[in-house]
Amino acid sequence: MKTKLFRIAQVVLVTCLMTFIQVSYSQNGLDPNFGQGGTVVTSIADLEASISGIVQLSDGKIVAAGDGYNVDADAESAVVARYLVDGSLDTAFGTNGITTVRINSLDTYIEAVKIDTSGRIYVVGEVETASNEFNAAVARFTANGTLDTTFGNAGFVVTNFGTTLEGEGLSLAIQADGKVVLAGIVVDNTNPVFDELADFALARYNIDGSLDTTFGTAGYVVTAFNANHFDALLSVLLQPDGKIVASGFSFIEDPNTFEESSDVVAARYNANGSLDTSFGGDGKVIIDIGDFDYIEGMALQSNGKILLCGDTFIESQDLDDSLVVRLNTDGSLDTSFSDDGFVITPFLNSADNFTSAHTIIANSDGSILAVGGAFDNTTNDSYTTIAKYTASGNLDTSFRDDGKFEYQDNDVESYEAIVTNTGKLLTAGSKFVDDGSNTTVNFYLAQFSLSNTLGIEDLNTNRITVYPNPVSSVLNLNFVTAENNTQITLYDTLGKVVARSTTDSKNETLDLGNLSNGIYYLQVSQNDKTFTEKIVKK
Repeated sequence: MKTKLFRIAQVVLVTCLMTFIQVSYSQNGLDPNFGQGGTVVTSIADLEASISGIVQLSDGKIVAAGDGYNVDADAESAVVARYLVDGSLDTAFGTNGITTVRINSLDTYIEAVKIDTSGRIYVVGEVETASNEFNAAVARFTANGTLDTTFGNAGFVVTNFGTTLEGEGLSLAIQADGKVVLAGIVVDNTNPVFDELADFALARYNIDGSLDTTFGTAGYVVTAFNANHFDALLSVLLQPDGKIVASGFSFIEDPNTFEESSDVVAARYNANGSLDTSFGGDGKVIIDIGDFDYIEGMALQSNGKILLCGDTFIESQDLDDSLVVRLNTDGSLDTSFSDDGFVITPFLNSADNFTSAHTIIANSDGSILAVGGAFDNTTNDSYTTIAKYTASGNLDTSFRDDGKFEYQDNDVESYEAIVTNTGKLLTAGSKFVDDGSNTTVNFYLAQFSLSNTLGIEDLNTNRITVYPNPVSSVLNLNFVTAENNTQITLYDTLGKVVARSTTDSKNETLDLGNLSNGIYYLQVSQNDKTFTEKIVKK
């Protein structure tokens, strides 16, 4: 016999579950048709793994790339995974959806991923030699997840940008002709005064992985912005005219006073690798906004203007906030953008926090999305941050009322984001999972709806009919109008998905005959609107 206490607990559980299904999704904006309630956590066997880049294929599948550390073997590997549109691993790729590689049996790190028009996968990063030095590297995988042995040396190329210094690959672009531009830095840690110096570095490869000797000097270009600075190139893109834009930051620590500062830097190159002197006068621009300016993301708008994103720290105000900068085509600050060419956006209520925009997305209507992360030092909570700006650089108040949104998911770090071909926002990074005995780091994806409210509106109940209820076997769903990609999900009282279907029809059925008798919750999503109903299985 069930006790009164049990019945009270059951009511509380059901009430909480209904609140979770009907309210939580609309508040946090997560897409309930992706993964488990909008998120995917993938454990990579024996590795502490994190995603550093994501791309979407033409068929909607998602490729995520990063690296993973094996604690027992003290070894780092490149990791590439492919997901289906619902967030499940694509078992046709690699081994059960995952490929791991150590280039030349060396520690291998991945920073970015791109796809060419043939569906081949390129990853860029670096390998660590036996003498603990880094070499930049790019590798190509076939569509099924194996190294493409027709590229470079058995599928990869290792380079130091034509120098004897250490090199790191940090970004990647693929030209329309199939040539590959690897972007990163060369690092000099031998300077007797400064701990480390670095310069922008580019290399270009032919489609077979050989160096394109028509680019720069024997295939390489190295660019210094300031003497005795650490100039870090973190993002690269291609203009329609074939010119190459690179951006990042320039950091210096005074060896006498130990004072530190950093600025926004960007450069533009002609197709042959020479600096484009129509950009900033000499091909380079340096912009000082705060005491510490850090740029890691870049996007090109349809009018040719260049968007940069990162964060800025203003020491006198103790503020470290998200930063978006827009440059004109000549490299000058676009003062029509938020009046001075940049916009600083705070997140969270606490002043004691760190916020950075990792990815900038230029929408076709001229609006802008900046996606990143925030950490509240007061509460130790972490968040994914999303801001939407108008073409003029103001927060778009039609988006979540004030133009910005914070999604709290502790133990998560989000590094990259894309807008999918269905208009969803997909973010990627890592999640720390503690099972009580040990802590692991796993691939992490989260997918959000990008409606004006970043949420899911309710479907009008007169637009859908569900019967019979209670149901013994087949549940019928009838819609007033047929909509593409209508998502139907059935949850049990613990929130577990027990049935799922997708339809483009006005009529759909769910066979519940194999389910145990009890209470279930039906959720139907149609064009970012949702309908939820309690279903009794008898």
